[in-house]
Amino acid sequence: MTSTASALWEVREISKAFPGVQALDRVSLALNAGEIHALVGQNGSGKSTLVKCLAGVHQPDGGDIRRLGVVVAMTTPTVARTQGVATIYQEFSLVPTLSVAENIFLGRLPTRARGSVVNWQRMRRESVRTLRELGIEIDPDVIVRRLSVAEQQLIEIAKAISEESTLLVMDEPTAALGLSEARRLQGLIRRLAEQGKAILYISHRIDEVFQVVDRISVLKDGRLAGGGLTPELNEDSVVRMMLGAELKEHYPKQHNATAQPALEVEAGLRTSASRFTPARCSGWAGWLDRVERRSRGPCSAWTRPPPAPSASMARHCILPRRAMRSRPEWRWFLRTARRTGCFSISRGRRTSPSRA
Repeated sequence: MTSTASALWEVREISKAFPGVQALDRVSLALNAGEIHALVGQNGSGKSTLVKCLAGVHQPDGGDIRRLGVVVAMTTPTVARTQGVATIYQEFSLVPTLSVAENIFLGRLPTRARGSVVNWQRMRRESVRTLRELGIEIDPDVIVRRLSVAEQQLIEIAKAISEESTLLVMDEPTAALGLSEARRLQGLIRRLAEQGKAILYISHRIDEVFQVVDRISVLKDGRLAGGGLTPELNEDSVVRMMLGAELKEHYPKQHNATAQPALEVEAGLRTSASRFTPARCSGWAGWLDRVERRSRGPCSAWTRPPPAPSASMARHCILPRRAMRSRPEWRWFLRTARRTGCFSISRGRRTSPSRA
């Protein structure tokens, strides 16, 4: 456990229960100024519950939260923000139809002397200052929906920093980012730590955690399973604390793949044909959006031929909706694909050929 002698924020013996489950059981953490503190654990270990207690969404059943040794009551998210806690959730809280500056000051637009008219010039000026301090080169007048996912993540951070926070809680900040965007974000997090902010960093990417954080705490079944300074730990020890056993004991490798392909892709990508066999997990990988964009073109998949009037009609195509509706013969493909199980999964939604 971290020493609490000079901790900027402390969580002492926090407990929280929901009907049928003990989400947190006397969890204690110390968050020091200028330190990046990682909180890791399996799904259901209590990470999100602890974050919501810090953010004022949930009130703990026991224990307390302290700032510089003084107990503070996080009764609402608004109170938590005024106390200096800024939380960046995995789901963005931006309004896509508003500008960057309006999103940064969402809910607290600066007004003129009488408080009835928005001071747009001041809002833009302070937005430029905040973005410049973070090294973010984004026009404050641009509409948020025109930004990439990585840029929207940076706007979320700028929004949190503009509230003069001392504790920054980041829940899976790199979940939707590619490698280069994640590294850029990590550099920004380090600069924020150098400014004296305490940062609580939550991530499922263990290798990423070791690259960016100073200290690691592990939750398991709502309890603090262990932790320590990053140089004192390694990936195997952290995984062992998360699972309570060795990884190979939980997920022994079994090779069940067969040589007979279940799906072959021949078009739509610059690469050669891809083959997918049963009992094997296969996929396309590459830079952010590259694979997705290139694989949206005409992409034909051959499975076992269904009863068809001709050989050419034995194709089951996985295509965007617009392409499916552009030619009448796609209707037949939709009906047969339903029987053979062809489907595609894109980011954030599942699209079945039978519904397209």
